[in-house]
Amino acid sequence: MGGWSIDLTLEMVTRQHEDVDICVFREYVQGVLDYFCRLGHISCDPSRTSA
Repeated sequence: MGGWSIDLTLEMVTRQHEDVDICVFREYVQGVLDYFCRLGHISCDPSRTSA
């Protein structure tokens, strides 16, 4: 891990961050992808299906 997790541990911002990492339990991945797709934050391929 890096980025924000380091800053949170140090309790200070060490650099500018251009993204945010998230962790999602496997059973919620498809729902999270669908959510970000609806918001337009990721491109979605409707031909793909979840495993």
